[in-house]
Amino acid sequence: MNASLGAQRNAVLAIVDNDLPPKVGFSTTTFTINEGADPAVVSVLLSGPSGISITVPYTLNTSLVAIRGATASPDDTLISGVLFFAPGQTQQTIALVVADDAIHTGNKFISLTLGTPQNATLGLRPLAVVTVVDDEPEDVIGATVSTIYLPLISKSNQLSDN
Repeated sequence: MNASLGAQRNAVLAIVDNDLPPKVGFSTTTFTINEGADPAVVSVLLSGPSGISITVPYTLNTSLVAIRGATASPDDTLISGVLFFAPGQTQQTIALVVADDAIHTGNKFISLTLGTPQNATLGLRPLAVVTVVDDEPEDVIGATVSTIYLPLISKSNQLSDN
């Protein structure tokens, strides 16, 4: 068989990427950490691997007055950051460390919110709540109070009429 290529020996092909971007969300909507304990690890997952990098902004808000009926405190803080997923990576984590305040304040709540991701879309769980369990005992109202009586010591300076 005698065959030969004609004048054009190269071809340009275009590959259209029609894959849907992965979805990003928290692994669950609730997490718990004990005050002063090891860090709570909050997992953020992609629905599948991607061939390109993905960034996801997030916000932590320690003021959940409207959501949990808690009262605002001076500790209320708004913190933000960005998670980076390398190509092929499907999980990232946010580590939360909560200092022990040594006074009973009741449980506190931290909301976590994922922002608009780059090269992905938000999935089913873009919001999560972390419960921070207070480890100090609650003050008991109406408890018995011990009373200690000290002897009354007085000194009298009497003037004599002599």
